[in-house]
Amino acid sequence: MEIKELIIHLMPDIDEDPYTLRLQDFFCKIASITDSSFIGNEIKNNSSLIISNGILKEIFDSYKGKTTKSGYEVKVFIASTYLLEPLNVDSPSLEWQWVSKLCHL
Repeated sequence: MEIKELIIHLMPDIDEDPYTLRLQDFFCKIASITDSSFIGNEIKNNSSLIISNGILKEIFDSYKGKTTKSGYEVKVFIASTYLLEPLNVDSPSLEWQWVSKLCHL
């Protein structure tokens, strides 16, 4: 399976969720922080998409009542990163590196 297909499987577009595509792209961007030395998979992402903490919080808040609903678990996790400092892909904080490694699992 290609990485995009796996991400779609983790974060399916259900309920016509307007945030799904952005979260899928952002997930790929986060996962690309970790190189292949972690588990042997390197995810390449040329997208410049970074979702601001304000938008992540807006997305997180929109998922109230859906946090345990099937298909929303990973979306809620990614949206909850609004609590971290803003993502700097060129020099990710230790927290973002940890989140990136979780995305590989």
